[in-house]
Amino acid sequence: MSNAAFDYLRSFKPVSEETEDLVIRKIRTRYPELTMKNVIECFENGVCGDYGDYYSLDPRTLLSWISKFTNNNSQTDKYISQPLVKPSLQITDSGYPTSPEQWMRETNKAYASYLKNGDVTLFHPDIYDRLSLDQRIDREDCTKYIEKNYHIPFAKQTAVGDYFKVCKENGLLKIYSI
Repeated sequence: MSNAAFDYLRSFKPVSEETEDLVIRKIRTRYPELTMKNVIECFENGVCGDYGDYYSLDPRTLLSWISKFTNNNSQTDKYISQPLVKPSLQITDSGYPTSPEQWMRETNKAYASYLKNGDVTLFHPDIYDRLSLDQRIDREDCTKYIEKNYHIPFAKQTAVGDYFKVCKENGLLKIYSI
């Protein structure tokens, strides 16, 4: 099993397939929010010495890098404490998130609120659209609520709440690693 992150590492030192398999399995269970881009960035930092000297690319070293990478990134999550975008904010209104990264941040803020027992009606319904575009939620997930005569924004919010519940059960601390 070969992927871009490990191909990158192999240009510096040998990495066994067993190490690659184990590290990938651990990343998927411990850090499911990490993208391939995040893992490559982490490995670049590690190879450059950002996490200290290294002598081999064994599972302990690589998972230590991942741990340090995620800890460093969590310190940059100060935006989480900022207020949520009001659910009534329209696309033409000032302050409406316009980039994917802004929506990812808004999703993380909503999830942090959810983890503190925040009500789904506090989340902007367009978070559903971001999650759907990123294929983290099925675009039809709100249909069952629309069929129950939920207002479309509330159906989206409820579907996001369902998704957040599963994420919480799986131990995720945030939805996007940005």
